[in-house]
Amino acid sequence: MENHKILDHPHLIHGGNRSLLLQRARSLGWTGADATFIDASVNLNPLGPPPFLKEVLFHSYESLVAYPDPAYRELSALAAQYHQSSSEVDFVFGNGADELIFTLPRMLKKITGDRALLRNPSYGSYLEALELAGFSVQTEQNWDRVFCKFDDKLGDEPDIIWFGAPNNPDGELPQDYPDCIIKLAREHPKVFLVIDEAFIDFTQAPSLLNRGNVPNNVIVLRSLTKIYAVPGLRIGYGVLLKEMASLLRKELPNWPLNSLAEAFAKRVFTDSEIPEFINRTKQFTAKERTRLVECLSSRYELCPSTGNFFLLRPLGGNDKDGKALRDYCLSHGIALRDCGNFPGLGPSWSRLGLQNADDNDRLLKVLLDFAGVSKPELHIHHRVKRRARALMIQGCSSSVGKSVLVTALCRIMRNRGIDVAPYKAQNMSNNSAVTPDGGEIGRAQAVQAQACGLLPDVRMNPVLIKPEGDTCSQIILNGKAWGRRSARDYYADKAELIKHAQVAYDSLAHEHELIILEGAGSPGEINLKDGDFVNMQAARYAEADVYLVGDIDRGGVFASFIGHLATFDTEERRLLKGFIINKFRGDETLLAPAYEILRGYTSIPVVGCIPYFKDIIIPEEDEHRLLNYSYTRQEKAEDLKIGILELPHVSNYTDFEAFAVEPTVTLITVDKPDKIKEIDALIIPGTKTTIKDLEWLEQRGLAQTIQERGRDGMVVFGICGGYQILGTYIRDPKRIESACAVKKGLGLLPVETHFEPAKNLHYGIYEYCWPWNEESDELPAWEPLTGYEIHHGRTELQGPSDIGNEMAPSSAGPFVRAKDGTLLGYWQGTVMGTYLHGIFDNDQFRTRFINMLRRRKGLSPQKSIQAPTIDREIQKLAELVEQHCQIDVLLQNLGLL
Repeated sequence: MENHKILDHPHLIHGGNRSLLLQRARSLGWTGADATFIDASVNLNPLGPPPFLKEVLFHSYESLVAYPDPAYRELSALAAQYHQSSSEVDFVFGNGADELIFTLPRMLKKITGDRALLRNPSYGSYLEALELAGFSVQTEQNWDRVFCKFDDKLGDEPDIIWFGAPNNPDGELPQDYPDCIIKLAREHPKVFLVIDEAFIDFTQAPSLLNRGNVPNNVIVLRSLTKIYAVPGLRIGYGVLLKEMASLLRKELPNWPLNSLAEAFAKRVFTDSEIPEFINRTKQFTAKERTRLVECLSSRYELCPSTGNFFLLRPLGGNDKDGKALRDYCLSHGIALRDCGNFPGLGPSWSRLGLQNADDNDRLLKVLLDFAGVSKPELHIHHRVKRRARALMIQGCSSSVGKSVLVTALCRIMRNRGIDVAPYKAQNMSNNSAVTPDGGEIGRAQAVQAQACGLLPDVRMNPVLIKPEGDTCSQIILNGKAWGRRSARDYYADKAELIKHAQVAYDSLAHEHELIILEGAGSPGEINLKDGDFVNMQAARYAEADVYLVGDIDRGGVFASFIGHLATFDTEERRLLKGFIINKFRGDETLLAPAYEILRGYTSIPVVGCIPYFKDIIIPEEDEHRLLNYSYTRQEKAEDLKIGILELPHVSNYTDFEAFAVEPTVTLITVDKPDKIKEIDALIIPGTKTTIKDLEWLEQRGLAQTIQERGRDGMVVFGICGGYQILGTYIRDPKRIESACAVKKGLGLLPVETHFEPAKNLHYGIYEYCWPWNEESDELPAWEPLTGYEIHHGRTELQGPSDIGNEMAPSSAGPFVRAKDGTLLGYWQGTVMGTYLHGIFDNDQFRTRFINMLRRRKGLSPQKSIQAPTIDREIQKLAELVEQHCQIDVLLQNLGLL
């Protein structure tokens, strides 16, 4: 044993001084973002605080304006119930366990002798506190000597034995703990045993407090700081006889716990999810500790540990080597704990606190690099490694502009020479696109792929939900129809879908430098968070920098930002790097005060404010925008009015966006029969539920009006489901789309549709034959056309039919066909239908359609107008966003600048 002097500085220097560590790292050449710094000098729960921390923070607002109960009677009762403690003991709370560590020796000195025994190495505050209280301290490095019966070799029996279980800094736990403590206490009833269980919840051993009838000479110290990762709240407590508890309180100042800390502790002792939280922590800690030790054991000297930390030093290393290791780690943005002020150790040793799995991978790589291991990544086997950085756009709600913003960022990053790809784990939309290999994904991801200079890929949107009503949806998995699910059944299948989504992400991330993820709806839906794998769960998996977008045009954007942050747990807050305001109208300088207030509430900056725009046309998938391309010009009497039938389950409404460039066309949504009187032509769009939407037309009186106007010569044009509705019958004997086996159509085209299980998904070059050749008597020729198909039905001609229209030919004819000759559309009279989506994106076809309507109205034909190409619109969008968003900040946070 050796005697120790009182230390000549006020208190020991501990780990976790982040500002000093960052300063030291910068001086050693580290240039990374502060948020990416790994502080492994502390040993907190690597999983972070429990989810209810944020609830406590907001719920405690009122309690902060009142003093806490200085005796903490309610809290003590809850702690006693939680630990099922004897009525003979009491709980004394302190400002962290450290306050009790320094207070307890002063109390014990008044009721016992002055001899204390410590097991070395030990937490330095034990020695400091005991010596400050006037104890003569002896140390023992051998656990067996501590637990043997005291005899002449050890000298007189000590008055206090003090140690950690598990011990800090080496993580050792006495054999047969805690029964060995109970035995020792009974054998030496006059010796006080002070056991610090600050890290017991990380081990597989039970706490002393779980044992009944603990001897009266045992004092247990606990901390909520470590296991619940809340060092800023400072919550510790001692469990000891009531008589001693009263004496200990006299040594403490009034109100050692503030109201917020008290509220959090109450929640810990009452929340039903705490046992599962602790069990999950134990499993993760054991797994990660074993992994790191296995990877490092051949290159470092290690001390076995049962906690969430362990000791290491270079093989054969001295104090100089230990410092070199810590400096090397700091130069790579990682802090280890210098063990120079742990009694019984020295600066050759460093302590490593376990982190999350990805940060542990970084730790391993740097440590193996220092040890001279070639290709250290081969020794890291946490999971399939992803080389891509990740950035994610989430929104305060649907339709805030997530898809458009991701499209812009994809093009911006591509313009800067970054290999980038888009990803959205799950979409809910009937507005889809077809990939070159015949898969189906959300329309927005196809546009985002184009922004990246890539072909659309099913991995960019592995799960697509296509609603077929209020309670059922078709699920597209990896581009193919997977099945139909109700909302309840869908949640039951989440685990399988998540697995597919993660496999798709990993595959994409292996091939690109940067992945830009898009969220869905809002990440703040607290009732859905557990199964929400498209927002924060996806961000966690990708380790993505998250930016939250709010629509200021709706109002309440700053409250929405703050409210969302209230629902985020610690890991989610760590990932959130900034806010982006979208759809702003006015002078941005007027927002400056709000930016400062928001920063004060959240410590998170606004990195962009995107102005409201109407002159950039980018296809979206989440917002029903048939008429969103409003024109600033005054409507003229001679304008064409084209009605778009607003079906309840309209799909692929981007089919009509090209009309936005036509200065003489006004689009009108049609949902009532009287609106049909105002229009020159009616377009029936695609629908995911053809029979249900046809029934809706009948219920609203629209079906009869369309039939009458169609037979009277009004131009009616059907696309996909709209094409099927125009036919004579829709047959669904296998109940693929609805419970109705046969449904009579509008009868405006002599075609009949049969639903089949196989889905037709094609994209490419087609042909069309214009039915009315006004300029020549020659038979119309087949001309090229681009578009895509997404449909279940097979529609065939049934025979000639006379609609009773003077302008109509006597029979129907083919209208659109595939290159192999498969017929995909027919016409009769002034009624036309086709399966081809995107048909109006073809400038020549759209102009012919418009001029046909103009002639019918007695107007001269117009020249063809080129619709904006998506690529050109994407570039315009990218330039706008880059001008109003701090792209360099995003890149710096990613480490790409």
